Amino acid sequence: MKSLHHVILLALFATWFGGFTFYTAIVVPIGTDVLGSSRTQGFITQQVTNRLNFIGGFSILMMLIDLFYCRQIRSKAFTIWFGVTIAGIAILWCILLLVHPMLDALLQPEHEHVLNDERFYFLHRIYLWTSTIQWLLCWMWLVLYARSIGPKSKIQTAIKSR
Repeated sequence: MKSLHHVILLALFATWFGGFTFYTAIVVPIGTDVLGSSRTQGFITQQVTNRLNFIGGFSILMMLIDLFYCRQIRSKAFTIWFGVTIAGIAILWCILLLVHPMLDALLQPEHEHVLNDERFYFLHRIYLWTSTIQWLLCWMWLVLYARSIGPKSKIQTAIKSR
């Protein structure tokens, strides 16, 4: 039970980060080919990103709980790096949450119509760049996290001593 939060955190993170990576790398290109249009695929992506952002919120919450729960077992410098990485991920997640409804407002899914192409693609570029930077920070967090719970980590030593 002592490391249950690690399992929950990794399961949430794997669903969010892995889902995003798989979707963007595999599903979007295949969907675009099968559907014959990136615009049609985009209307599917609109729905998927809502769900991924929802899971991302829970992942970030668990990251913060882990940061707080394990702060005394990790070095101060490590905790600071961890905190900065999580803060960056969370700030970018908030930006995604702000931009997504602006994109949604420009879409008419029933007609597969974009109301203002220029504004939509401007906002979409912001969304894509924000997602990309967040994805890179998630890699950074994952490396830090793996290092912090690995067999030689202070956390593993603390768990074994209890």
